[in-house]
Amino acid sequence: MEAIKHGVYAERLAAQTTSTTSVTSGIPVYVGTAPVHMTKEPAVNTPVLCTSKDDCLEKIGYQSDFKNYSLCQAMYMHFMREDLEDAIAPVIFINVLDPAVHKKKMDDLTVPVANRVATIPNRNLITTTMKVTADGVELVNNKDYVLTFDEDFPVITLLLAGSAAESTELVVSGDQVDPSMITEDTVIGGYDAETGTESGLEAIRKIYPVLNVVGAVLAAPGFSHHPKVAAVMQSKCEHINGNFTMDCLIDVDTEKCKRYDDIQRYKEELGVSSKHAYVIWPMAKKDGKVLYGSAVATATVEETDAANNDMPNVSPSNKLAHIDEACLADGTTVLLDMQQANAVNAYGVATFLNMDGYRVWGNYSAAYPDTKVLDEKYWSVNRFFTWKGNTFVLDCVNRIDTINNIRAIEALVDEENLKCNSYVSAGVCAGASVEFRREDHSADDIMCGNIKLHISLAPYLPMEAITALMDFDLSALKGQFEGGTE
Repeated sequence: MEAIKHGVYAERLAAQTTSTTSVTSGIPVYVGTAPVHMTKEPAVNTPVLCTSKDDCLEKIGYQSDFKNYSLCQAMYMHFMREDLEDAIAPVIFINVLDPAVHKKKMDDLTVPVANRVATIPNRNLITTTMKVTADGVELVNNKDYVLTFDEDFPVITLLLAGSAAESTELVVSGDQVDPSMITEDTVIGGYDAETGTESGLEAIRKIYPVLNVVGAVLAAPGFSHHPKVAAVMQSKCEHINGNFTMDCLIDVDTEKCKRYDDIQRYKEELGVSSKHAYVIWPMAKKDGKVLYGSAVATATVEETDAANNDMPNVSPSNKLAHIDEACLADGTTVLLDMQQANAVNAYGVATFLNMDGYRVWGNYSAAYPDTKVLDEKYWSVNRFFTWKGNTFVLDCVNRIDTINNIRAIEALVDEENLKCNSYVSAGVCAGASVEFRREDHSADDIMCGNIKLHISLAPYLPMEAITALMDFDLSALKGQFEGGTE
């Protein structure tokens, strides 16, 4: 008989460990590997939006093996770290590891059972391929046992009504994912003309059509330190879907660059010079875990935007990075003072500096020092232009194919100037304005609705240096004694 509810009830919900700091101006896009074999429907080469820890666990999986599962570094900084007060969200993940392709046969495991529970000591096991036997008899999932995960590892719990309830030992066989099959070419991806599908960084194109949000900053921790990946990341920052732009964060290889005074050489070898790129060296350590600098700095960027009314005009420099120390890939501590950190910045590379807590340190884009143009030199200024361009596209798209006349053009200009005025009144820009200039159009342009607006923006630059000029005021000292004593 079906149970019914008739009456008044109260249920206690599980406590939420963190609230969420949500932004739209700095939504990060991470490309890499995730343990999607732990999920019911592995998401491969498709953008996945996560807003919480539970979202990550359900949609792409999480493990503490940051080397093999690079996206888990980002999940950790945005959702998982113990000192996190507010989850830094939303985040877009694109996983390139395909359990159907990147796999190998697992050696059979003999697993002891204690109190009807057996933990399988292989975090890479693809559970959909798993075969479990007891005394030579194959067991049936959800009849003889149930499968869960404890931290990183699959756990079998034998059911009392099952055929193996009294078993003390199980034999487990199946396939396991092989993250070592993932290369920089896998992350770069491409377009398959036969299937019409995109993979890797090429899948960035699908973000807006699938999720209806625009990615703001692109990162690929664990892979961006490869020159080929860095080159593609920079090229993918512009003309996304034909009308969007993003910025990117790129790592310098700490297995090669082990000293701060080698930065120039290895930045040049990496081939990063885009105004859209923010380069970071070295790596970081948090709770004993080693993370790529781009995973740390990208979370800092989104957190900074959230702290500034969802606006991307403030530099991530001198903002707390929430790490324990800076380090190389092997965990060796890197301890820079301000002079050394500034030497790193001088080549258009950001770093980590310990001043009452480790902070991201550096304002310049990868275009510096080759460019002295201010809106290209300062990464936060370039980000503001990126954001404004994307916002303009999203705000104006509903006007396309409406009636085109002078009144409509004037209304559009007025609407955009109201937004610009708000930037000035909020202290974001020194000036901001929108104009419709007839000299930018032919008569046919205006008549046929090919409208161009001229947007002028003057976002404030970071206050980079404060100097105290101190002198000895001898006259004040003399004044105390010139009158003599009474």
